[in-house]
Amino acid sequence: MSTAVVGASVGDRIKAARRQRGLSQAELAHPEVSDSYVSLIESGKRIPTPGVLELLADKLGCSVLYLRHGVTPEQTTTFEEGLREARTALETGTHAQARARYAALVHDSGLTGLPELHREAELGLAAAMQACGELDEAITLLERIRQREEPLPADAAMTVISRLSSCYRQRGDLTSAVAIAEPVVLGSPAPRWDTGIIQLGVELLAAYIERGDLLRAQQFCRQLVTAAERLAAPPALATAWRAAALVAAESGQSEQALTAIERAIAAQLGSGAAGASEDRVRSRYAAIALSVAPERGGAWRPVLSRALEELRGLSGAERETVRCAVDLARAELAAGAVRQAQEHLAVVDDRLEELPHDVRAERHLLAGQIMAQLGRPRDALAELSAAGAWLATAPPTRRIARAWLAIARIREDLDDAKGSAEAYQQALAHAGL
Repeated sequence: MSTAVVGASVGDRIKAARRQRGLSQAELAHPEVSDSYVSLIESGKRIPTPGVLELLADKLGCSVLYLRHGVTPEQTTTFEEGLREARTALETGTHAQARARYAALVHDSGLTGLPELHREAELGLAAAMQACGELDEAITLLERIRQREEPLPADAAMTVISRLSSCYRQRGDLTSAVAIAEPVVLGSPAPRWDTGIIQLGVELLAAYIERGDLLRAQQFCRQLVTAAERLAAPPALATAWRAAALVAAESGQSEQALTAIERAIAAQLGSGAAGASEDRVRSRYAAIALSVAPERGGAWRPVLSRALEELRGLSGAERETVRCAVDLARAELAAGAVRQAQEHLAVVDDRLEELPHDVRAERHLLAGQIMAQLGRPRDALAELSAAGAWLATAPPTRRIARAWLAIARIREDLDDAKGSAEAYQQALAHAGL
């Protein structure tokens, strides 16, 4: 069939398909399906079983999917291609494009007849909304998916809960972020640990860290790593050890953080399924390493340089390229190579308008530090003001508090007493003090 009858009943679609092929009800008859039974189905007085639908679809020369939902194979292929395009846009960092593509798919009436694809589009739209900073919209959509009457498949339910916890945390609602994840991860009976539960556990750890509950984070982190080691799945091990590195970094345990980073890298590389060179894999952990041991920035420069050169030759790696360039600029700055740090930020500047607000703020803060060290106080203050403009609207989290603290110290070095005092006040407010 070439034309979908979306919104019609199964009987209506059977009748339409029969008439289009010039068949009578009697001609659809089968030892298991009488012409009177076909009449009852077409009138909506009987619901055909899956077996009957297969028989009728064969007679009518169409698919069961068409009879059940009014969607043709051609439409299914179109939807699948659209989902692939949207997924690629999201993965490569073109978030606005991904959001628009997913939204078009979600609102396409034809896709409602394909529940699995429609759910994938909704989850993709929520992810794109989150990436675009539309946290309230993402939460509303995820809560709507979660509260539907029909039960979600286990993997989809875990994705919804994990993303909800992440959105609540990014919005600064740490109580909700913990409340939605904790019963699943730490409830009774104990969960069966798999990659989905471990990912949700990582989100719970992030919420603990943001609210300053480091003792609880340390206790749970040990449990998470133990579970990942028992599971022995490289992706879960890498995720758990990365979380352990973040907990150690927040707790001021530099050596433990660096050890956890090496174990996370080993888990990815040892599986043979890292999907990237060793330099690229290592580069993804540079931000944590540089935060706990900036004096070792020189050791990260060659790794990040090689990774950045590799990424520049890859299509679809824009987001990772920006992240690598920012970390390389930070490593150069930590090693005293201020001019080189400034040059690497140019990679970020080329894509500045496409970046999420938090990445733009990070770039402005780093540029302010570079300008200050280059003896250009006016440019430094302008960059810090640009960073502060976004930070002032950000939710009160420890990460944002640290950014304000960095601005305060740079302004203090630039003899901007008033600006420094205001930034210190913002740091205290975002830290909940």
